[in-house]
Order: sequence, then structure tokens, then C-alpha cells
Amino acid sequence: MLAMSVYPINEFANNHPHWTEFIVGVSVTVVGTALIGSVVWLCRALGQSTSLLIGANWTWEATPDPTYVTLRPNVNVVSRSNAPEKIVHSIWVRERKNIYNPGRIYGKIDLVDKLPVEKRTTGGDPLNLVGPTITYQKTKAETVMRCPIWIQTTDNKWYKAQSMGNPPRLAERFRLKLRR
Repeated sequence: MLAMSVYPINEFANNHPHWTEFIVGVSVTVVGTALIGSVVWLCRALGQSTSLLIGANWTWEATPDPTYVTLRPNVNVVSRSNAPEKIVHSIWVRERKNIYNPGRIYGKIDLVDKLPVEKRTTGGDPLNLVGPTITYQKTKAETVMRCPIWIQTTDNKWYKAQSMGNPPRLAERFRLKLRR
């Protein structure tokens, strides 16, 4: 019967120096790659931030039918100092950003026909825009209010408004803390 000998770690390292060097090298490579990857992610998250700060809140009104309520998002668009001018094309209330799979669309308003270009252009004073009117069941109104509000600009870029159901992303929270 073969008896297996148990090597202490020092004896293993002394008998197999190339394996220990290999294991240490792989460990350093994995940790270094993870560290570099997280730094690159953080830099991209901070650098790719939108130059627009978009906030939203909701107003609601009673309807003649007591089981329904009329909801309307109020959107405020503020440009940062480095922001290029953008023209707001439309405001959407829908589940997802993906235009091919938006989920349920609760409301959309095109501002092209409603407001002149100078009232929809960023880069100056904050824009205060009124979103689509949505009539929904009173008991399920919170579902609509937690749904993301999206701003579409004329260059077909999408921006998510920060509202009750859409807190800022981690990078945005970090950036806001750095400003204080």
C-alpha cells in the first residue's frame, strides 16, 4: 500500500519552485487586471456622463371617474458648463430605453409641434417641460410613477430623468458627492 506523504507548504515551495512562481504570477495578474478594470470602468462612467442633468417629478389630477387619475411628468433639463447644445425632441414614459423592446409605453409627447426650437434647446437657462398626459387607474398609479422618464433629443440620443422611481446611478451619485 502506498502511503501518501503530506508536504508542508515550505517543503512544497522548496521542491516545486516553478509552480509557486506560476501561482503567484497568476494571482498577481488576476488581481492587477481586476484593479485596472475597475479603474477603467470608473473613469468611463465618470467621463461618459451626460452633460445634461435631467430631473422629473409628477403632478396628478382627479378625473370625473373616481377610479382613475390623470398623471403628468414635469421634466427639468439643466445643462452643465461643458454641454453641447441639444434640442429636446420628445418625452417618453416607458419601461425600457431600447426602442425595439421598450416594454410598456405609458405615454409619449412630441415637442416638435408643441414648442419652438428655442424653448427646447439646452445650453442656456434650465428647460421646464411638461410630459405626456397619462390617465391610469388610481390604485395602480404608482406603477406609472416608478416607470423611467426618457428624454429623446433630435440627434437621437436618449437620457433618463432622475425621478422617484429612477435614482441616480452609482457613478452619478459619486460625481455629485465630488462636487460638494
